[in-house]
Amino acid sequence: MSVKDENTFTTYPILETLRDALKEASFRNGAAYWDLYEVMGGKDSMPIWVNSDPPLAGKDYLHFTWKGSNKVAELLHSAIREDMDKTMNRK
Repeated sequence: MSVKDENTFTTYPILETLRDALKEASFRNGAAYWDLYEVMGGKDSMPIWVNSDPPLAGKDYLHFTWKGSNKVAELLHSAIREDMDKTMNRK
């Protein structure tokens, strides 16, 4: 998520704090956590997704396009498969 700051779009100021709190709560409760923020490229990465060809996020700098949604799903699926493979190889 980005907000316009003068002439540029920057990451919402509270986003990293919220991400950190969710991550901590997930780990504290034994839940899995996947960091889409980092996977997308981290701070100020939304403009890259908006301006990619084809666009992966909308001009509102908040929502994914269909192609962006598919990319996120593929990245999540890949991360889950990788983790499952590591877990299976340990047994």
